[in-house]
Amino acid sequence: MKNLQDILKEIDQLRPEELELILKRINDRINRKRKLENAFEEYIGAAKGFWEMDAQEYINDSRTEDDNKKEVA
Repeated sequence: MKNLQDILKEIDQLRPEELELILKRINDRINRKRKLENAFEEYIGAAKGFWEMDAQEYINDSRTEDDNKKEVA
């Protein structure tokens, strides 16, 4: 893979139409990443209050129950 300086030198040699194409692709990529990040942020804390205990406490209790079942079996 080329390093950034080589890529920038090549960009300096491009025609305006080629630069527009690169700019469009970069903008499209940035927009896709932002949409993905926003989609995840939308759900952060969505289940808060759904269970009557802290999520970590729930996980710890589940693991303890699983361990107890293994000991009985």
